Amino acid sequence: MSINSPRSRLGLDKTGIRAAALKRRETLMPAVRRDYGRVIMNEIRSMAAFRRASTVMAYCGFGSEIDTTPLLQAIIESRKTLVLPKVNRALAHLEIFRVEDFGADLVAGVWGISEPTTEVCAAVAPEEIDLVVVPGAAFDRQGGRIGYGRGYYDKLLASCKHAAGRYPQTIAAAYETQVVDAVPMVKPRRTHRHPGDRTGRLGAWGIDGKGRSKASEVGSRRVSPAPAASRRTDVSSSQIV
Repeated sequence: MSINSPRSRLGLDKTGIRAAALKRRETLMPAVRRDYGRVIMNEIRSMAAFRRASTVMAYCGFGSEIDTTPLLQAIIESRKTLVLPKVNRALAHLEIFRVEDFGADLVAGVWGISEPTTEVCAAVAPEEIDLVVVPGAAFDRQGGRIGYGRGYYDKLLASCKHAAGRYPQTIAAAYETQVVDAVPMVKPRRTHRHPGDRTGRLGAWGIDGKGRSKASEVGSRRVSPAPAASRRTDVSSSQIV
């Protein structure tokens, strides 16, 4: 592939955006990540899409990612089915399993990320998932996402189409420092504009039944001021396509 081809230039653009977004996230004070992460997890729990879902796939936060533990606990406590991914490096894809007990079901996996152990966890078919909470490096307010560059979630989400032709709704939580003006994409996507401001507002995007990005729900929550050293750092909850 020529370095001047549109797809090649797209990859270079994404690499720069990813690196800059991750650097900004890494510079957030731990207390800010903790406090704002709790706000975002609570916001997701309050969404109608979460309340409706019976089977929710999420992930274990790692490094400077938002700590998803409160959300994972809420999924189990609400008697929903919690599904977590396990990296299969040989096949370069994610395998997904039901998790019922954090203590017994999780082990340190690839890159030290907690993931299900196949010895006790049952495999789950992708089409059984109602809602997916997805990690990522950068997001835009039109529903675009940049992951970590390996394409694991792209492959997984493509396999989640339900028998009726619908896809599960997808949600990604992010700090404001991870939200960019636009994620470069080869093809334009159908989206709705975010109607809110940038001050402690949490918006929600999803995927409609035909796999197109759609603003399915928008929630507004005012966030308490951050410590003085990081008062300029707002938070957003974005969703992916």
